[in-house]
Amino acid sequence: MVRTFLLFLLGLALAGGVFVLLRSQHHQPARVLTQHPNATVRRLAPLYPRFEETDWSVRHPEEQPQTLEAFQAQRTPLADRKTHSFYIQPIGRFGKDQQQLLTDTATLLEHWFGSPVKTLPPRTLESLPQSARRGPQLLTGVLLNQVLLPQRPHDAIAVLGVTTVDLTPGEGWNFVFGQASLVNKVGVWSLARLIDPTGNQARTRLRFFKLATHETGHMYGIEHCLVAKCGMNGCNSIMETDRAPLAFCPECTAKLWHATGLAPKPWFTALEAFGKLHGLKEEALLWQRSREALKP
Repeated sequence: MVRTFLLFLLGLALAGGVFVLLRSQHHQPARVLTQHPNATVRRLAPLYPRFEETDWSVRHPEEQPQTLEAFQAQRTPLADRKTHSFYIQPIGRFGKDQQQLLTDTATLLEHWFGSPVKTLPPRTLESLPQSARRGPQLLTGVLLNQVLLPQRPHDAIAVLGVTTVDLTPGEGWNFVFGQASLVNKVGVWSLARLIDPTGNQARTRLRFFKLATHETGHMYGIEHCLVAKCGMNGCNSIMETDRAPLAFCPECTAKLWHATGLAPKPWFTALEAFGKLHGLKEEALLWQRSREALKP
């Protein structure tokens, strides 16, 4: 069976394998955002469609959606986000367009999460341990634990490896788009299956933006969303990725604001400007309307 996950539920990566936490066979009913206890979430709710069942949610049922209140109780805000950075570690060769995509993604992540994003010197495929290879693929566990973790800078919020080579966790898995360890603050993503075969660069870019913000959201402890159509919805195929939005829903966005200390209006303003600059018309309009909905 082909099993393709953007990120495993809690991102628990161990040297001997990966644990996917399946807690129940049925979802509990999700709350309605228009009736949310948080006033900001309620004001934004009408702009965001409700959750629709996906192949991911059917195959990987979560017993109870992660509420904003539970997230706030478990997560301490990052008080000094400006003195800590995300690091992107390129692995392998990148063409000119792919290098530009990394640059644009770094800019998006800076706006999205409010911390500097720095790019480390590229690692060649030849410099990787032999144990990192399984045929034409790279093994995610080796990349996480033997390549990215030992070089993680002391001020890193996370080190995010990016490669153009296909990824797999190993035996029993066909491939994955990416994998991360929340405990060790390292993750790795692949462009290999995100590149549009028809040469549609805009589609490729949007796919990678979705993957980058989704998996970095997991780094902050945000679990898969089950309350609205959201960038934190789990996706089980590239078709589901294309149908999923880039934007986070109001509840997941409120989790992000809590974790980072970012202010809502400037956050929407920055993303709106990024969207307009990079041809994300629908997303820019949504962020504009969201900003306007917060006006007194």
